[in-house]
Amino acid sequence: MMLLWLAWFGFNGGSILAFNDRVSRILVNTLMGGVAGMVSGCFIGWYQSKIPQWD
Repeated sequence: MMLLWLAWFGFNGGSILAFNDRVSRILVNTLMGGVAGMVSGCFIGWYQSKIPQWD
């Protein structure tokens, strides 16, 4: 999963085909999307099983 996550940085950052000021915003959005997915998954798992599971 970590390899796929890192590959998304290269794909999303390189999809614009230019290195300008938009690349930093694209990379931050990619990072925040991954963080939001992880936090959502943790909270849903915690809600369903009533114990926090971080694995």
